[in-house]
Amino acid sequence: MTDFGWVSGGAAVLAALGALAASSTHAVRADQRLVEFRLGELAAVKGPGPALVLPGVERAVRVPLAEPPRAPSRMRLPPDPTGRTT
Repeated sequence: MTDFGWVSGGAAVLAALGALAASSTHAVRADQRLVEFRLGELAAVKGPGPALVLPGVERAVRVPLAEPPRAPSRMRLPPDPTGRTT
């Protein structure tokens, strides 16, 4: 019999490397920026396109560039047909 323990060990290492690569890549849209913090300090601001982040060392925060829609300051009502005011 042959020992295939190295095959399962190699598969586990490849799976771990794949999971690490998948968690370190980010796609940044054109209306966003990716702010990167390395060990709690600001490291970089990355624009649209692919970005790499080192998991465990760096943290990425997505920041939208568009302003959120503003609510109207006051709702205007049509005049009262009876002519009364409150």
